[in-house]
Amino acid sequence: MKNHPIHENPDTSFVNLSALLRYLRRRRFVGKVRVELSGYEADVILTAENQLKALEHDRIAGCIAEGKETLQRLLIRAREPSGIIYVYQTIEEEVPSPEEFESIEAKPATAEFKQKTVEIAVLEK
Repeated sequence: MKNHPIHENPDTSFVNLSALLRYLRRRRFVGKVRVELSGYEADVILTAENQLKALEHDRIAGCIAEGKETLQRLLIRAREPSGIIYVYQTIEEEVPSPEEFESIEAKPATAEFKQKTVEIAVLEK
């Protein structure tokens, strides 16, 4: 799986995190919303089952937590100005099936690749 950035750097001064999460859930979005504030960071994972999972790291208090209470604390903290929000969509990478993999035609190594292989072998000695 790969995370593809959808929104990067919107300030918490301008974004209502609760409304953003509702919007994403209505659209059955799968991915992660990350919030970074001074001394604090949190991730909200939106699953394919339309569930929310929250994880926070309060660097000032030195604690890491997860669960419903974490989400509530995050929604309160995200009202503070000067925080940054990132939204990443999770995209499943396509892996070829064994049949497709076998049908991929092997290509001979280029001269440049062979030269680099020789250089690496010499360096390893």
